[in-house]
Amino acid sequence: MAKKTARGKGYRKHVSKKPYLSKRDIIVLCAALVVIAIGAIALFSYDDGALKVKDGSVVTEGDNWLIVDGSNARGRSRYFKLGEMGEIEGYSRETTPLAVDANIPEYIFTPEAEDTGITNVTVATSHSSAETLANYATATLGGLSGNTVGEVQTGEVDGRTFTWFTYTAEYYVSEEEAPVEEAPAEVEAAAEEEASAEEEAPAEEGEASDEPAPNRFEKAISGYIDAGHDSCVVLHVETRADSADGYLSDDALLTVLEQAISAVTLEGDAR
Repeated sequence: MAKKTARGKGYRKHVSKKPYLSKRDIIVLCAALVVIAIGAIALFSYDDGALKVKDGSVVTEGDNWLIVDGSNARGRSRYFKLGEMGEIEGYSRETTPLAVDANIPEYIFTPEAEDTGITNVTVATSHSSAETLANYATATLGGLSGNTVGEVQTGEVDGRTFTWFTYTAEYYVSEEEAPVEEAPAEVEAAAEEEASAEEEAPAEEGEASDEPAPNRFEKAISGYIDAGHDSCVVLHVETRADSADGYLSDDALLTVLEQAISAVTLEGDAR
């Protein structure tokens, strides 16, 4: 009689299957999920200070806020309050939306007295550092014909550091011709003959070429204050003169710029 094997006797080898995750692995996984959930809640509930936008307009609580568009990498507009614009003594203030973005106000100050030599003072914002924007502005202005740009400098007023430079611009602007009554035929003929003679006359030695001489003379000072959200406040003092001899001095422009800076209150200021 043949000897029965263990398999023949009906015995089966029992292999116990281990779970895919051990108890320790499950505990670690649950802890990781909790951390992820907390991080997601924090991300969606994080308040970075961006102002609310309703129907395309920024919601503000004041009519003198300094607002900047601190767009993120995806280009989505996110507006932030940098501070508030106060009054400049001796000037009247007007608020107008910035041409490139109606949600960003620009403040224009006009002198109340007529003998200041100042045309206006404007205050706005930019999503850039003060130094970067000043260097960009000087490079751009310096590349234009008729412009003379000063060096970028720094100053301090009320314990606040600012960046500034001056420049002059001299150029020609065509004047609008005033309407005149029709002249008699003989007068027109005489005028045409005179004009023809002037055109045919040779140019004298040293006479200027076709380019008309400048009839517009401007001098300005631009200032920049670093603010929150990687941005800055931009201040610009502009003057006009009848000639280059009528330009205001750098010191006079700097005094007005410092007045305007003193009227700015930034978020977090201790003043």
